[in-house]
Amino acid sequence: MATARNAKEGFKLMTMGLLKEAAREFNGALEKDPNDASALLGLARLHLAQHHPQEARPLLERVLALHPHNPEARGFLARLQAEGGKDGGALNELRALAKG
Repeated sequence: MATARNAKEGFKLMTMGLLKEAAREFNGALEKDPNDASALLGLARLHLAQHHPQEARPLLERVLALHPHNPEARGFLARLQAEGGKDGGALNELRALAKG
């Protein structure tokens, strides 16, 4: 489970503030498995932390394509919708999140 190790290390590095190194770990996991939801979410969180929502959105959408009921991805997507002034889209995401 090398991809799980990469993603776990990425989260650890991110909490230490080592964002460049965290990105390298998440990207390494995605090179091995492009559908690794943990690495996709980690990289999306990293982009959000760096105020790059345009880079986070497609990653969150990929997670939801793989796991339509993922609460973390839905919550982040709702936040992005609301911040972008798309309250209707945010409400739709929150409704989907509530249905679980």
